[in-house]
Amino acid sequence: MLTTAVSPTSVLGEKRNLTGFAVMNLSHVITEFSFGPYFPDIAQPLDNSFELTHERELTKCRLSVTMLTLMSAFIAYQYFLHVVPTTYVAPRSQPLRTNQYSVTHYTRQVDHGRGTPGIFFKFELDPLNIAIHQRTTTFGQFFIRWLPFFYVRFIVYPFFPSGVSGS
Repeated sequence: MLTTAVSPTSVLGEKRNLTGFAVMNLSHVITEFSFGPYFPDIAQPLDNSFELTHERELTKCRLSVTMLTLMSAFIAYQYFLHVVPTTYVAPRSQPLRTNQYSVTHYTRQVDHGRGTPGIFFKFELDPLNIAIHQRTTTFGQFFIRWLPFFYVRFIVYPFFPSGVSGS
């Protein structure tokens, strides 16, 4: 594999060695991605996601291995995020202000000289606020919900003979 090292002089005058695009691999793993503190019972869309950069198969073209590697390296991963402010209120605790987001993901092949390969995150804040209230059922509410079942099963049902049919 043929790689070229470029040594540009930066604005500050120091030299940096940059590796050519032939060895660049944009495969990536996102284990956790959030805007704000964690709160339970929420699945963030980018958590535990990954992208692998594969080389394109060019069987009928007469391209060298270096050109094939250069072409496969020019990939742009774009993540467009919509961030929504969220207030999470759990029982007997202070409200937690955090954010949720939705994501649209694009992967595109970039032609040489017509774009920049890389991993890009673009986000916009939505002008609304979501409030999530976690509530538990008290014993009184549970009893009131269970009462119709008890009434039908033990009071109404015994009045019907077991052999009654629809005819």
